[in-house]
Amino acid sequence: MGEKRPNKKRVALKWVLSRTEMGRAFLIKRALRRNAFGTHPFDAANNVQTSGAIPQYLLSPKQSMRTISRNETHPYFGCSPNCLRAALDQMEDLAGATFVDFGCGMGRAAIIASEYPFQSVIGVEISKDLSAIARRNARTIRKSFPNRCGIEIINQDARSFHIDDRNLVIFIYNPFGPDLIKIIMMRLERIIQAGYSVHIIYQNPVYFNILDESDAFERYFGGQIKCDPAERPQMFDNDDAIVVWRPKSATYPANDKFDIRVVTAGTRAELVF
Repeated sequence: MGEKRPNKKRVALKWVLSRTEMGRAFLIKRALRRNAFGTHPFDAANNVQTSGAIPQYLLSPKQSMRTISRNETHPYFGCSPNCLRAALDQMEDLAGATFVDFGCGMGRAAIIASEYPFQSVIGVEISKDLSAIARRNARTIRKSFPNRCGIEIINQDARSFHIDDRNLVIFIYNPFGPDLIKIIMMRLERIIQAGYSVHIIYQNPVYFNILDESDAFERYFGGQIKCDPAERPQMFDNDDAIVVWRPKSATYPANDKFDIRVVTAGTRAELVF
């Protein structure tokens, strides 16, 4: 039996709907309602909504199909909690730092970060609809855990988001392509030059070479982290790669004896020790 071809009229209708605010909201709600992955155990434990996959054409209404096709906008899919926690557990002196998640989606990584003693947690998300869900989740977490730091969700393109000079932990879960990563890296290098500490956590680091080529950063930690068995039905793979870069001026020991291999361009990276 041949592969089933997509209905051209249906594809065209979705594209037209995605050009309007109401249409995008309808398609996103529809995608979440028809979520083929089910509810992630993280959502059940925290009474939040971060499960599901959202295609890239629904996330960046101002971007053309040409821009999207160049992989500058990637689909939304929630990170593995095990993966992010493995990286955060390697870090010290988080109390004075700000956690920033670029492409935060519905806020799963920001919620995980709020478990740690950050001074503040910020999620930056281009989609108005996902930002609204993330803010609702942040309010839920605030009520459930009043002693944690607050979570601020900013609905803005990462290109125009101003990063204040402060100690930072940046998180990216393959949210966009190399051009935007280069822009963010230039800003982070400037903050390091101003005397602040910046760490970058990159889950599924398919464009790792951009960070490796920086004169200001070096690898600090890497892990090929297995998914929790309970979350396996909600994930694409059994494990995920996560790497932390730190300032080259740091003097504490690093666990950087690993290679990063991109096994599927723009989609999947793995670590080899």
